Amino acid sequence: MTDRRNDLPLRPVPREDWQQDFDRLMRDPYLQRKYSRDARVLEHLEYIQTYVPEITGGGSGLVVDAGPGPGEFLEWCRKFGRKTLGVEALCGEGGMGDGYLGLSRLMHERQGIDVRYCGWQQFVRYLASDPCDLEVDLLNFRGSWAQCYADFVDGPPHHLHHDVHQQRWRFDYHVSSAWQAAFEAMERRLIPGGHVLIVANRLGEQSGQDRYCREIRRVAEGAGLVLVRHEQNWVHEWERA
Repeated sequence: MTDRRNDLPLRPVPREDWQQDFDRLMRDPYLQRKYSRDARVLEHLEYIQTYVPEITGGGSGLVVDAGPGPGEFLEWCRKFGRKTLGVEALCGEGGMGDGYLGLSRLMHERQGIDVRYCGWQQFVRYLASDPCDLEVDLLNFRGSWAQCYADFVDGPPHHLHHDVHQQRWRFDYHVSSAWQAAFEAMERRLIPGGHVLIVANRLGEQSGQDRYCREIRRVAEGAGLVLVRHEQNWVHEWERA
């Protein structure tokens, strides 16, 4: 793939103490290992080319990214002429940790990325409400689905170990009900031909893969969405007819 890192240049720092805040967070050894803007810019472009190449052709519908991290996916979508919105957690517990969330917020600020820090389940309630007038073309979950529903995942919290294999889904009425509410709300706001893409992390307990796949398909298709992609039980894409 052609090196296109320069297609997403860094903007000037937005305030005098921004760099100080960034440097302080980057003293964390975990963030030093985890965060490389150059690598992430190329990874997200490859992700778009693999899963949602139609993004590069522009369009009028909104692209929503749940758990955008520092925001490179949304930067690319904006580069391709799309309207964008990120949905991020209020705190780092259950997700990537407070340090990573703080770093992400700094990058959103610098790059001018529109992100709502309300948590995914609160955003679902907004999607389902009458005041919501969003017209969404893509709802994207790149490794964030389990973190959006961390209350329904057993095992040590992800921000303490960053190892998804230490966790497993707790399949019961409550998780099914939460997923159902989300898919019904997403279906309501998708434009015709709009998509939901979930590229999920593979949690531990391999025997749970088939059950995860069956349950999420049952709920999504029960909400009226049409399955258009299914790979290895962890990659699913649905379309609104």
